[in-house]
Amino acid sequence: MWVPKLSHLRNWYPWFEQARLKGNEMWFYICCHPMGTFMNRFLDCPLGKVRLLHWLNYRYELSGYLHWGWNHWQATRSGCRPRACRRGYARRLSGAVRPLNSVRWEVQRDSLEDYEYLWLLEQRQRQAAERLGKAAESFDPRARGMEMTRQMVRSFTDYERDTERLKAQRTRLAREIEQAAQEPSMLLETLPPEDMVLVPGPIVMEVRGLTHPDAKAIVNGKPAVVEPDGTFRRQVFMGPGKQTITVDLEHGGKKKQVVRQFAIEQ
Repeated sequence: MWVPKLSHLRNWYPWFEQARLKGNEMWFYICCHPMGTFMNRFLDCPLGKVRLLHWLNYRYELSGYLHWGWNHWQATRSGCRPRACRRGYARRLSGAVRPLNSVRWEVQRDSLEDYEYLWLLEQRQRQAAERLGKAAESFDPRARGMEMTRQMVRSFTDYERDTERLKAQRTRLAREIEQAAQEPSMLLETLPPEDMVLVPGPIVMEVRGLTHPDAKAIVNGKPAVVEPDGTFRRQVFMGPGKQTITVDLEHGGKKKQVVRQFAIEQ
């Protein structure tokens, strides 16, 4: 198990990634360092940094996280420790000494739950792949969660600062988890992926999907041919005012609509 400090992981990432790909379990840790643009839990850190800590886990396929000194406390003059609380209030409240809560701890728990949402979306994609058969082998079940993660965490020091956009992404993630379990089943990818900001000008997007062989697929209002193995493709023109790809499916009397929204450089 390897546990590099976050800044070291960034500085030597290709080397650490090679170690991970060889089968080493890779975590990261933070303590009184790193500072600046790195994510951490300092009192003066915006809460958005704390909320994205475990999105970073998913982004770089890191299976663990360590915060140094979690149980390392120093006694105050009165003899109290943070886990005992001032004047024994926590002891009177519960009958036993317990840690105090904090805003950052609550936000970090939200971040852990975000990671669970990403993991659950991946599992739902795997289940859809099992239902759709052999042709699903060419689709990565992690791909959609990674697209959504990279929109929030672009690199170790470049990440979303707008907390409203982060909350909206969590809501969107929840909807996609529900949708992935609904029929008709579908796996979908676009080239370029949704997290890539497109350059201005005429752009042709490649849409590739997999569904039931006898399903009907419509991409941005135009029918797409569903092949005998369930795959379908469609090219979509993107430009000013046309930044959305919408795929409508119908199979066995059930319907589903999947939307991908793209950003274009200003």
